[in-house]
Amino acid sequence: MTDKRRPERNGSCELGLLINRAGKRRYHKQGDTERVIRYVLRQREDEAREDELAFWGACGLPEWEDAKGLSDAMSSLQKAHTRRGNFGRYIDHEIYNFAPLEILGLERHGEEPIERTARKMAEDIYREGFPVVFAGHRKAAGESWHVHFAVGTVNPSTGNKRHEDKKKVREREARFQDIVKREIRRCGQKPWEQFLKEEAEG
Repeated sequence: MTDKRRPERNGSCELGLLINRAGKRRYHKQGDTERVIRYVLRQREDEAREDELAFWGACGLPEWEDAKGLSDAMSSLQKAHTRRGNFGRYIDHEIYNFAPLEILGLERHGEEPIERTARKMAEDIYREGFPVVFAGHRKAAGESWHVHFAVGTVNPSTGNKRHEDKKKVREREARFQDIVKREIRRCGQKPWEQFLKEEAEG
């Protein structure tokens, strides 16, 4: 997974990157909610990449459901938005690419700290009032991890739409990076700066 926004950081940065896929006129069709959730959960028709899915969960949605049930639940929440005119985006799709050093700090204790970190990131999104499905993907052992977030664009409590811009994405990326640092400390690793120094020194 590459980041066109900051390609010079790919594979070598100390902290992960958050990518927002909500480009111009993207995800403006009603079926996009189910399509993105199926992609994230690797539950598409004739799915050939189900082995990449390591874990998944949801905040504000029934976790016992499959992709169809989750998308139906998210679509029902969208009915809280009653403004006239074009609905706009039905779903947002974001991806957090873990940096190699972040994985090194977390994975010494197996996959559980990575899944816990991903859930805390999803909870950060849900605190803003938007339901989210998250899923951790890894192509093969030894390859980098990334987490997908399929985010509903309607706050069911207020009926307001989710409005995103580059500033909000960068702020959320910084919060996600702080979550990773806290989870690395929770795993018994030294403070982040000391951990980086020692890894650099070998």
